[in-house]
Amino acid sequence: MQMKCFVHKQTLELVSFPDELLLDDVDEDAWQEEVLKIKSHEDDYIEIQRMNSTESFKIMEDFANSVKDNWVSSRLREALEGKKPFAHFSHCIHNMPDYHKKAWFSFKQERMAKFIQEQLNFESS
Repeated sequence: MQMKCFVHKQTLELVSFPDELLLDDVDEDAWQEEVLKIKSHEDDYIEIQRMNSTESFKIMEDFANSVKDNWVSSRLREALEGKKPFAHFSHCIHNMPDYHKKAWFSFKQERMAKFIQEQLNFESS
């Protein structure tokens, strides 16, 4: 999502608000409390960086290579090889049986959690 996310260093409170640079229709009043909380206590929070497209692509590629069903693995790898790999991979996943969709979302969630954990570990050391 196109949000800025912050974690409080002591309480682990999560604060997020839309990234104004990415969204045109931001209702600033709706997010004022969160923005002020961060701006007034910047040193108390760690900003969680978004995964870049190379890192996101690597997760999709790793998943495609981990699938045991050769037909599914092949279809996912083909989706990643052409133009618009993110859109084609997503389309491919959403047209798979539910157990493959669930496996993808579980795999992705685990990898994203690891990505965030690495940021938090780096910041605390």
